[in-house]
Amino acid sequence: MVSPEERRLSWLRILGITVVGVLVIWWVATNGKSFVLLLVRLDPSWAKYPLVGMFLFFAMNGYAFQCLARVAGTPMRPWEWLGITFVANMTSYLLPFRAGAAVKVAYLNRAHGMGIARGSTIVLADNVLFISSAGLCGLLLCGVSSLIGSPLPHGLAAFLGIAGFVALFPLIPLPAPPKGWGFPGQVLRSAHETWGILKKGRRRLWTCFMIRVGGHLLGGAMVWTSFRSFGHGIPAAEALALSLLTALSSLIAITPNNLGIQEVVLGYLARLAGGSMAEGILAGALLRIAHVAVSLTMGPLFLPFLVPGGRLMSREAPLPEPLTLLPENPPKRRP
Repeated sequence: MVSPEERRLSWLRILGITVVGVLVIWWVATNGKSFVLLLVRLDPSWAKYPLVGMFLFFAMNGYAFQCLARVAGTPMRPWEWLGITFVANMTSYLLPFRAGAAVKVAYLNRAHGMGIARGSTIVLADNVLFISSAGLCGLLLCGVSSLIGSPLPHGLAAFLGIAGFVALFPLIPLPAPPKGWGFPGQVLRSAHETWGILKKGRRRLWTCFMIRVGGHLLGGAMVWTSFRSFGHGIPAAEALALSLLTALSSLIAITPNNLGIQEVVLGYLARLAGGSMAEGILAGALLRIAHVAVSLTMGPLFLPFLVPGGRLMSREAPLPEPLTLLPENPPKRRP
């Protein structure tokens, strides 16, 4: 039975999709000539690079996720961390409201017996590192670009600075929740315990963070090549700033996998940077096409390996014993 909260969220998603769709259709209708002129200038020799970059971006996301899982005592094989990334993104397009995150939690629960609460904390920690690394990169970009005498456009720098500070808030340590509070308290205490265990694996957490930073740099390169595909070159610093702000916009989970949200955000930010909104929307659309193509192509290929018999979410694995931290350099086994 659908709860009132789920019903309200469903209506909110429907409203969000409708509003975004109407705005996009209105903008395309009123700026159709600009879109046609830009589409004619599309250079296929440049348009292939976002597709290649997107595959590498997925692989880096998967490796960063397995670093967190390994810190929590759950090593994953390459086909697991790579496959779960593709399948989760594919699911996010097919089902509403962060369904991909639920798939990751379900897989950790069933395949590795991690439990719903602790698996959710790993997925949440992965998202926190993704957002916080984007915020830190944004603040560093604002500072470095000003020091070298090539500052970002004022509007873009203001958005990036504010979003960067906000994105660092989840890294602030919180005290352990008190006993009681029923199931919510149990989830909070499990989350606090898992965060404590994750912090002990500082080396792997740092590795995960640097992988995220590398992913953001790759995202900047993809944004740059997307604009270049339409014959419009932008400075590398602005491309990275646009990529970071687009990544931070993933917090707005109204449409499936932020479909339409990121494209509009990129268009508006491109206008702040001195370009046209049409160029930003088309560059975002090119990135979206690459993202959808990789998700819906690789997801079905890995799905049979992750879901043998289609039983990924059919039953809940028992809650495991308290998590144990894997050694940074585990001893080699003798043959």
